[in-house]
Amino acid sequence: MVGSDHQHAGRGRRGRVWRDEPARGLTVSILLRPEVAPPAAAMIPLVAALAVVGMAEGLGCGDVTIAWPNDVLIDGRKVAGILCELAGHRDRVHHVVVGIGVNVGLTPDVPDARWSPCCLADHVPGVTRQQALIELLNSLSDAYARWRVDGAAATVDAFSRNDGLRGRRISVDVGNRMVMGIGAGIDAEGRLRIETETGVQSFASGEVVRVGDELGL
Repeated sequence: MVGSDHQHAGRGRRGRVWRDEPARGLTVSILLRPEVAPPAAAMIPLVAALAVVGMAEGLGCGDVTIAWPNDVLIDGRKVAGILCELAGHRDRVHHVVVGIGVNVGLTPDVPDARWSPCCLADHVPGVTRQQALIELLNSLSDAYARWRVDGAAATVDAFSRNDGLRGRRISVDVGNRMVMGIGAGIDAEGRLRIETETGVQSFASGEVVRVGDELGL
């Protein structure tokens, strides 16, 4: 695990910048070496997201949800982001670097963000980065062990209980087109399911660019 007081060039998905202020955010990279084939490692971003949920709930936050695949929200506002990078061969993962950024003591100013930002201190006054780090590591240990011992189904079930997109009208950029429909959870491989006019489709990668009303599905 590597942590820092401040990142000058923190990265998010698709080359975005992760902004934090010195000594006000939690930025940490954790090295995992799961003995699995690369397709199975698709669960790791979900494991990391569940770890952040466990951290926030352990600190006393309520209404913590996940916006597939890598954003964690409190009351619908983004408190943390996750970026996982894998190295390996065709049949074996060598390692996965799990990068997690958490807004702890300050809500960053992020123009044109997909999600309005928030910080842990908005919900838990006086919370420290040390408290957040301890909760995060304990939660990640639990979520990672659950995945390795109980399999992907346990991770999918846990994710589903914290799914912030299920039953909502969403638009997703899948690289070469925009898909619009109703969030229908994730499948057994961790792919996002969208109920469209032509049926349910699953996507292994993509970016949610718009979230609308909750339809109660």
